[in-house]
Amino acid sequence: MVAPLIGITTSVTIGTSPERAYVNGAYIKAVQAAGGVPLLLTPHFTPEVQAALWQRLDGLVLTGGGDIEPARFGQARHPTVDDVSPARDDLELGLTRRAVADAVPLFAICRGMQVLNVALGGTLVQDILSERPGALVHSQKAPRHEATHPVKVLGEGTRLGRVLGALEVEVNSMHHQAIERLGDGLREVAWA
Repeated sequence: MVAPLIGITTSVTIGTSPERAYVNGAYIKAVQAAGGVPLLLTPHFTPEVQAALWQRLDGLVLTGGGDIEPARFGQARHPTVDDVSPARDDLELGLTRRAVADAVPLFAICRGMQVLNVALGGTLVQDILSERPGALVHSQKAPRHEATHPVKVLGEGTRLGRVLGALEVEVNSMHHQAIERLGDGLREVAWA
């Protein structure tokens, strides 16, 4: 049996010298541990290379990273929006729409979940702290690997509930944005 080829999106620096594409090694190790072959996907590839690689992919991982440009979901930029990469937005929004259209398995983590939502017409809360006073703080002070707050799974009948075998799990939290309006075809399965 041939191992599945799994695309992993990268963070990027564009317009700097030198330009870079990079990813947390944990994503690569996780794909390998699950029996997949990781392939890093970067906006540095030409559209022709991106299209050729897409034809070979068996799955896609949308990774964490900087903020999505708010104009992508019809909003003006909040002062706290940071680390925006139009090239990364273009790549990931395009790949996400293709994955959904082609029914390619997709795993969206952190920023990736936000990209999935925006790609399907949803919107984001650009800054939880200032836009949702009293909400749970998601920018933890504890080390990155430590869980700091619970996520409540909304029902045992969800795929997430079945996989976790629990209706509440502790997670780390390193973001300042959240889903505002769900994109088309998405449904909520957990809340933090």
